[in-house]
Amino acid sequence: MAACGREAEERLAALRLADPDDLAKWNFLRSLLIVTDACTAFIRRYATLAAETAQATADPVRRRELERIALACERIAEGPAGGFHEALQLLWFGHLITVIEGDARSTSYGRFDQ
Repeated sequence: MAACGREAEERLAALRLADPDDLAKWNFLRSLLIVTDACTAFIRRYATLAAETAQATADPVRRRELERIALACERIAEGPAGGFHEALQLLWFGHLITVIEGDARSTSYGRFDQ
């Protein structure tokens, strides 16, 4: 489980549900775990697809690209980016998930290079 998920699990375990404030926190933390699990599964599906496509690709250059994508997706599904390529892949997934879940017309990377 990703660090975010582990932290949410730890905070959930520490709650006293007889306290109304803790009940609200419980709802938030449970929703956080649901979203984290969904994002992890989404990225893992891309890793699987890239690996399967690599196996079926005759072009060795494209096969290496797809294998690199699969490895990057597998690593970032539950862990931090290990380099620039993985960081860009994770940024793309963050954007993609936001666009799928919300209004794509108002979503922008901004000027993250500045």
